[in-house]
Amino acid sequence: MGALAKRGGVKVENSRGFTILETVLALGLITLILVFLGVLFIRLIGTSDKSGDTSAGLNLADSLLQECVQKKIFDHPGMDRSVRLYTHDASAATEFVYRISSQPTVMTAGQKPIYYMDVHVWWNVPAGSTRHGQGRLETHLSRLVTP
Repeated sequence: MGALAKRGGVKVENSRGFTILETVLALGLITLILVFLGVLFIRLIGTSDKSGDTSAGLNLADSLLQECVQKKIFDHPGMDRSVRLYTHDASAATEFVYRISSQPTVMTAGQKPIYYMDVHVWWNVPAGSTRHGQGRLETHLSRLVTP
């Protein structure tokens, strides 16, 4: 409580309000906290998007490898192909580019070769490139396959 003073026979309480400096400092601190939370929120959304795209890329690579094994397609020239998948929303598809490569390896003379098959998937950037704040947007999946 502020100090009581007598003015003209009436008791008046002396109260002190916020100074301009205190108000500016409080608003500056609130602004700094809001900016920090906004940047943090944007980073979290970017991380979530990248995680979703990585999962979609791994699922694509796995389904492509399974398809090759089921159809017994083991020799691949290593050509780039693409597919558009809806990973974030229904209005904008993300283009995933993939390359399937295989390398035959003979373990024992006279036996059929075992194939080392690799699927390289990337999205939103050329292969091997990075995006600021997200790093490399690509994934690999490899398997040894017997015909």
